[in-house]
Amino acid sequence: MTAKWLLLPVKNGARMCKAHVLARGKVFREFDIEFAQGDPDWYAALDVSSLKGSKIKVSVDGLRAGTKSLSLVKVADELSAPDGYDGVYRAQFHFSPARGWTNDPNGLSYYNGQWHLFFQHNPYGVNWGNMHWGHAVSKDLFHWREVGEALYPDGLGAMFSGSAVVDRDNTAGFGRNAHVLTFTGTAGGSTQGIAYSLDGVNYTKWSGNPVVPNITNGNRDPRVFWYEPGRHWVLVLYVEENGRHNVVVFNSPDLKRWKRVGTIPGDRRDEGAFLFECPELFELPVEGENVSRWVVFGANGEYSIGTFDGRNFKTECDRLVLCRMIRGCGYYAAQTFGDVPDGRRIFLAWFRTHMPGMPFNQSMGLPLELKLVRTPNGLRLAAFPVKEVESLRKGRAVPFSEFNGELVEAFVDMRVRPTAGVRLSLRGIPVAYDAGHETLEVDGVRTAWPLVEGRFKARLFIDRTGLEIYSENGLVCLPVQNARATPADRSLRIVDGAKHVLEDSSRAYELKSVWR
Repeated sequence: MTAKWLLLPVKNGARMCKAHVLARGKVFREFDIEFAQGDPDWYAALDVSSLKGSKIKVSVDGLRAGTKSLSLVKVADELSAPDGYDGVYRAQFHFSPARGWTNDPNGLSYYNGQWHLFFQHNPYGVNWGNMHWGHAVSKDLFHWREVGEALYPDGLGAMFSGSAVVDRDNTAGFGRNAHVLTFTGTAGGSTQGIAYSLDGVNYTKWSGNPVVPNITNGNRDPRVFWYEPGRHWVLVLYVEENGRHNVVVFNSPDLKRWKRVGTIPGDRRDEGAFLFECPELFELPVEGENVSRWVVFGANGEYSIGTFDGRNFKTECDRLVLCRMIRGCGYYAAQTFGDVPDGRRIFLAWFRTHMPGMPFNQSMGLPLELKLVRTPNGLRLAAFPVKEVESLRKGRAVPFSEFNGELVEAFVDMRVRPTAGVRLSLRGIPVAYDAGHETLEVDGVRTAWPLVEGRFKARLFIDRTGLEIYSENGLVCLPVQNARATPADRSLRIVDGAKHVLEDSSRAYELKSVWR
């Protein structure tokens, strides 16, 4: 090996094979891959820079006898996205990896002057499998640069979801300000391990792993944070036990030794999905008040508000839905960023967008700022696209009738007759609003959407794949993963019910691609 990358040919939908890369007398990597036995659709990339100067052997089980497929293997010193970040379904202001499958965001944190996004990643195929932690960094939450795989599968198993913290006081002994990842390894029935870095690029798994042994076969997704009043670390972990989705609370002085101290009960497995997978627990100030509350939620966005003393969570209001994200819509397995300098609580979700025929699959949603607001019904979480999205705007906002662009940030603002309906076509995506019932419908999904002083108001974002709609007060969010803009249609218009629109102040910005 003299090059950094080993390139392996992939044919989407081909027979799954087991590949082995051997070097220096042992297996360097092994993984499942749809190895091309003819013209490849794209090339998967394996970082072999650590093997420079060594001979390697590539073997693939399951190929046809006599095939010359292995002659398609290549090497390269530089990489670019197989589609040039311009594929027909490539999101232009949502993160997606250059190649391969992605799902849950992991280890969201601000470290060494950059935002860090780790993500569940299959570098060798466009479907779920071979779970690694991919890694990307950004200065502004939108322009992401991939820096390689942070965690590879190994004797601890596949690398499932987890979180990251900055160990400012060197409690773990890895060094002051070490960046410490906590992950689930799938070997041995699932255990929790840690890895660390002092440069935010290269991560080393601790030799003493696992730090939390197997509890049940359903324990995963550790979320770690520093609890300042008690001067200790807290880990919350999804654990399926006794037929229930629980969030189990652990304490530690050093990120290595963990003690179980509490349990936050969720739904019974056969009754619902409250607190199922990817738990989050954090404190937020109540807007306009000198008090704060803690919020716990799981992968589907259902949450509770209450108090937390470092060990026990006491519920005050229960079983709410984050931004009223509707079941069956596109967000799942969200996490919030830790160590944010300005104290914002920024939320990022897996956006379950399907990209057929591409060398990549799935994306991340818009980064959102969460706020805790008091409403007539009590405290609620509200979500707003982060202010950094404004840097993507091209020029000024124009009326819908003047808009002609591909990437859209739109503000719908229409005074409508109180019992009427209006249908919009937004780059070919149908959106229907029923003022009489105060409901919004997109892609067969309907949700309550109250009028604001007699006006239909909404903020929405349209990418090549996916549509997200937010209410003015941040209490309703409708992410629609199946919405696809019509490439030739760059208009925003009313297609039915224009006579019921008494005043239209709607405006839209065209947005810039983050890849150009």
